[in-house]
Amino acid sequence: MKRGAITVTLVMALAAAMALPAAAQQQGLAGKPGNVQQQQDRAREQSMTQGQIKSDNQQAAPPSNQPQAKTKEEFDAFQAAAQNPDMAAAEKAANEFAEKFPQSELKARLFQVMMHRYQAANNAEKTVEMGHKVIALQPDNPVALVLVATVLAERTRDTDLDKDERLGEVDKNAKAALANVDKINLGGTPTPEQAAAAKATVQSLAYGAMGTADMVNQNYTSAETNLKKAVNTPGVQPDPLTLFRLSLALDHQKKYAEALQVINRAVPDAQEPVATLVKQERDRLVKLTTPAAPAAGPAAGTPPAAGAAAPAAPAQPNTPPPPPK
Repeated sequence: MKRGAITVTLVMALAAAMALPAAAQQQGLAGKPGNVQQQQDRAREQSMTQGQIKSDNQQAAPPSNQPQAKTKEEFDAFQAAAQNPDMAAAEKAANEFAEKFPQSELKARLFQVMMHRYQAANNAEKTVEMGHKVIALQPDNPVALVLVATVLAERTRDTDLDKDERLGEVDKNAKAALANVDKINLGGTPTPEQAAAAKATVQSLAYGAMGTADMVNQNYTSAETNLKKAVNTPGVQPDPLTLFRLSLALDHQKKYAEALQVINRAVPDAQEPVATLVKQERDRLVKLTTPAAPAAGPAAGTPPAAGAAAPAAPAQPNTPPPPPK
């Protein structure tokens, strides 16, 4: 497995949850063929800004928890940066937007859009960079907090010189995401089902990040606790990679039967390269939990012949594989 591959299943589910159907319907996207991800991204971005320009000629809208552009120039600059298909140019435009409109309520939202785009492109370094910009502006933003924690946990290895610093940030951000999960902002008026799904996804990701950090620290007891919370979060489909890590945590504690039950849950949905890791771990656990066939020997109840060699001690099981790299 590639070093530090980002767990994307739940993160993309969260991004999808932020794309409100109402915005898609207003723009004629619902029910039309095309690139689903592009439709979701467009709907999310439009839901963030739809009808949020404060016109000098209109009565001020009722107070809202949604960020608002104060002028058409600000709104247009936001749209241009958020929708620029060139990632480098979009990031440059986002930074220029933050400089030109330092008091804009849309700054954090724009950097969050960039964070999700870099995450979808599997660019971990830029995902964390954009996430840090969001957190600097909104320290209680649960989406940015949990995504930065997830990427750092995935990308940290025991041999990294800054391992302790990185894993310390994972723990801090994941716990902050859990503490502020009720502040998640989906834009518009989400249904109770959408709000619950987004909240559960953040919670699952946060526990998954802490469990992954525990695996790097070889703290398998704590990893078991956190990863169980991640895969058993109500309303969230367990991620095969997280199930694999939970199985490893149990394997390292010689809880082979339970580890086998967990890895079996990962088999149906695992895709390469995770599928190969899942199969290898499952094969190992099957061998460890399958009773050995009785060896041919004297009839039951007959003591061994005098001078017969004592039975050899059972071989110790091989050490479970390390977490994926």
